[in-house]
Amino acid sequence: MYAALAAFGAPLQKDGLTSEDFSSPNLIYQIGIAPVRVDVMTQISGVLFAEAWPRRVAAVAG
Repeated sequence: MYAALAAFGAPLQKDGLTSEDFSSPNLIYQIGIAPVRVDVMTQISGVLFAEAWPRRVAAVAG
């Protein structure tokens, strides 16, 4: 996640984040200002990774 956000141009170092931060539960990282803000959440209620991962959909954007 860290590498993808860095490639996107997110100011991760300026915001004091490391790649390890994205393995912590309950992290919310916000990029931009609403209504065009992007929220990256490492955990959401009601969704278990082990159940969601097999149902993922691969896609190419752009």
